Amino acid sequence: MRLARRLHLPPWLFEYAAVNMYELPRMPAPVMPAPFCVRRVTADDLAALAVCRAMRDVPAGVALFLRRMAGGSRCVGLWHTTGLAGYAWAHPHENVREDRDQYHLPLGADGVCIYDTFIQPAWRGQALYPLLLAVLQQDCAADGLTRFFLTVDTANARSQRAHEKAGAQWRETVAYLCCAGLTRHAAHWRGGYYAQWAWYGSARLFAARALDAVPR
Repeated sequence: MRLARRLHLPPWLFEYAAVNMYELPRMPAPVMPAPFCVRRVTADDLAALAVCRAMRDVPAGVALFLRRMAGGSRCVGLWHTTGLAGYAWAHPHENVREDRDQYHLPLGADGVCIYDTFIQPAWRGQALYPLLLAVLQQDCAADGLTRFFLTVDTANARSQRAHEKAGAQWRETVAYLCCAGLTRHAAHWRGGYYAQWAWYGSARLFAARALDAVPR
């Protein structure tokens, strides 16, 4: 979570955020326990996604999800007989930048960014998340997308442990700092470091560097 939101400060005055970027290996073929199933989400399911995520404004959530689909993103949902239990989004070739995000992941022709994953609290701790990811990977692989990347907030230790337990490999850590209108993006990876300074509101993107050193 961005620190400025917790402190209720304007983002141009002070803001800090940091994420780890991971590469996720192909998950084992899923064996879905009854009464669950995972399938591709359609436009007819988007209201259920907004409700699942407890969005206060369901029509606004549907509009957001429609924009994602129009931009090339796909989503799979984890369904229980009682309703939607979770979902996961993926976008081909690069990450989706929402909410002032300037961190750019150029992932190549076979790369996909997994983002906005969610499991209802009532269904956590039952090993359902790896099954959801496995089906999402199968769906992407059918279109030639065979490398999978995601980012996790560095403050979210629980999510980092879950992904590392699933075999995710750390590739890069990126930190963003804004102080009195001056911004700094800094990335470090095995064998490298890079920083970029700019003024707040600049349209400059900060591209990932770590993947340049990873064999394809």
